[in-house]
Amino acid sequence: GESGPLVAIFFDGSEAKSSEAMLEALDRVLSLNLNMVLVFANDTIKRRGVDKLRKSHSGKLAVVVAPDAAMIHRLIAACDLTIAGDCSEQQMAQQMIHLHYGTIPVVNRIGCVLESLGESGEGKCKGFSFDGCEKKALLEAMKNALHCFEDEKNWLKLVKKAMKFDFCWKNTAEKYIKLLQRLDTPKKKK
Repeated sequence: GESGPLVAIFFDGSEAKSSEAMLEALDRVLSLNLNMVLVFANDTIKRRGVDKLRKSHSGKLAVVVAPDAAMIHRLIAACDLTIAGDCSEQQMAQQMIHLHYGTIPVVNRIGCVLESLGESGEGKCKGFSFDGCEKKALLEAMKNALHCFEDEKNWLKLVKKAMKFDFCWKNTAEKYIKLLQRLDTPKKKK
């Protein structure tokens, strides 16, 4: 769309260093065609960094501090994309919830959701990832996500795929059993 996607970044406060790195990276990301909401689990945020971002990107950035569970779910449902601001594995697990709402996570390459969505490539919209909490890596991942968002047909396919994901243990266990059976089967010599 012309107005660009709404992106939420969730900071749980568990990784102070990665939170600071993420805030530094956002200045360049906010120059892209998007709007953003920063969601902090508590009020120990780096006010200077956030205030600086608000001033330089007036009208594109909102901040929510210490939201309750209902507010978090409304934010996830309202957004097109989410990013884990702390780059922690705990945050990555939360992204399964985001998928159920059709909100596409831009993930740090810790695994988790990345393995399920796959990477974007060959003109297809799949998942979006970056290495570490580095400015350049996050900016590239967001550019890829925006490119996909602008392709409404493929974006809708991605959202539908995300909403159909089934993370229950039964399905996961069945996949592992099949994998182990394949690995255990002796290969025939040619």
